[in-house]
Amino acid sequence: MDRVNDATGLDVRAAGEAGDHLDSRGETRIVKSGCFFCHGGCGIEVHVRDGRVVRVEGDADHPNNRGYLCVKGRAGVELLYHPDRLLHPLKRAGARGENRWSRISWDEAIETCATQLKKIIDRYGPLAVTGGDGTKADEVAWIVDLFLLNLGSTNRTGPGRAQCMLPRRAASNATFGNYYTPDYEGDPRLIVLWGDQPEISNHNSILGYKMLRKSKAGAKLIVIDPRRTAAARRADIWLPIRPGTDVVLAMSMMHVMIEENLFDRAFVEKWTNAPYLVDVETGDLLPDGEGHYLVWDKDRNLAAPSNWPSVRPALGGTFTVQGRECKTVWELLKTRCAQYDPRKAAAITWLKSEDIVRAARLYATTKPAALAWGVGLDMCVNAHQNGRACTLLECLTGNVDIPGGNMHPVPSHKGCRTFTDAFGEKLPDEAYVRQLGAERFRLCAGPTTKRYANNPAVLKAILTGKPYPVRAWVAIGGNPLLTWSNTKEVYRALMKLDFFMGVDLFMNPSLQLADIVLPAPTHFEKERLMETHGYGPYGNVRCVRAVEPLGEVRDEFEVCGDILRRMGMDQHWPWHTAVEFYEERLRGAGMNWAQVVEAGGAFDRIAYR
Repeated sequence: MDRVNDATGLDVRAAGEAGDHLDSRGETRIVKSGCFFCHGGCGIEVHVRDGRVVRVEGDADHPNNRGYLCVKGRAGVELLYHPDRLLHPLKRAGARGENRWSRISWDEAIETCATQLKKIIDRYGPLAVTGGDGTKADEVAWIVDLFLLNLGSTNRTGPGRAQCMLPRRAASNATFGNYYTPDYEGDPRLIVLWGDQPEISNHNSILGYKMLRKSKAGAKLIVIDPRRTAAARRADIWLPIRPGTDVVLAMSMMHVMIEENLFDRAFVEKWTNAPYLVDVETGDLLPDGEGHYLVWDKDRNLAAPSNWPSVRPALGGTFTVQGRECKTVWELLKTRCAQYDPRKAAAITWLKSEDIVRAARLYATTKPAALAWGVGLDMCVNAHQNGRACTLLECLTGNVDIPGGNMHPVPSHKGCRTFTDAFGEKLPDEAYVRQLGAERFRLCAGPTTKRYANNPAVLKAILTGKPYPVRAWVAIGGNPLLTWSNTKEVYRALMKLDFFMGVDLFMNPSLQLADIVLPAPTHFEKERLMETHGYGPYGNVRCVRAVEPLGEVRDEFEVCGDILRRMGMDQHWPWHTAVEFYEERLRGAGMNWAQVVEAGGAFDRIAYR
């Protein structure tokens, strides 16, 4: 395949197979790989000459981005060869925070990390070690998580585990059992952008150009955003909502749909718990004693198990069951939403009541419709309920698991993220009962969800020693001084640590406070397989090594394994390379690394109801 390099005018020829990184001196070859600068999951073509990357383009053959590539992805060469990149292991030479360093060998770096972490674990226990990533969730978050879990610590943290993404993910899991996203691969006739700006920012492999193409092809557009974004300027309805009042708008829209009988009754009755009976006094669903919930059978005029073949449940109403007053879930939702009729909601949200009604009618009557949400929904005190309200709107309109609605792709394999979470769930319950934030933030921390520690609780434990001391921090791709809230408190906490190690591309403000700083590879220098199950079906892009790592740069995965081996805690880390790890994951799905490299990734499939 011949190409012309626009920058140089030279002929560019592809030599060898995808992923092969043997080149001939003086010739330019194209290595098909993946861009990991964000969660986009884009395929790229890396132009390599004399062992150096000279150009990056979008891969037209990749099913996700189809040749499109943002300016950040194209500028990857600048980051790869930036003069300020970390290229060697460093050890603090002065007092913490003085930013004075000595270059050390990898052996000394591994030994220091292993010795200090083991010393802290032996004295305080594994929960005394915390750490996390920045926002590179599918590249390094699972690595630092798996590392901490192998140490026995459940106190894994990060900005993306709290104020970014997790509220929406927890809300979607609570409603659907998994994470649901817009099906741009289908043919939505209406797109609802709720705090989402896909024309400039991509959401976890849901690439913005897909929304733009659907909009240009005639799909109607509702934009809910305080700002008049580019999408808002072309929208059929723009709702410039008062920040923090999203849940009120959603409930008001549901009220309109219910009162005007615009909701999808067939979906609500068959696929939701709307007909289930709730004990008014306790707020609990009524069980039948055999694990099934009760509904009110309209034909028999009595409470019956929801799984009876011939039952015809009443959607609304108040009933008496065994002397207890009961209402259906739908009745409770209806009553709750009625508190926010459009006139009242307009006063709270700073919108016009007639615009709320128009948006509700358009969303309810245009099918299929896809709702896309952004991080703005997470950044307020109603974060979880914002997400819950949006998922309920998807249910009321019946836009769930249909082409062009909202869906959850069928995973192609159990990848790095799935494996790490499953491994974490095997830790003793006590590790989650004592996890920081478990008592108060039960949708994130604790034995119910078995996921992440609460960030402010981690800082408090470092600063006060309560409920127990936290003395070590492992940062891989993380810069908490800039990405966490309350910078001064973060600074005080990092300064108080006994040991702080970091792995990154550059010396960032947080790592200036560390004891050991290790050089990390770019996506041009390592192998990875992104796992974006639950987002876009084609986001599981593979990344291959296009050039040899610069300086003494090493793969974070290998470094973590070496530290565990030096500590004698590698019983559950048998892999020496990331490819070995991926081969094991892929084998369970009947695939292998070579096949994934050739295909461009391990892509999911879309299945509808």
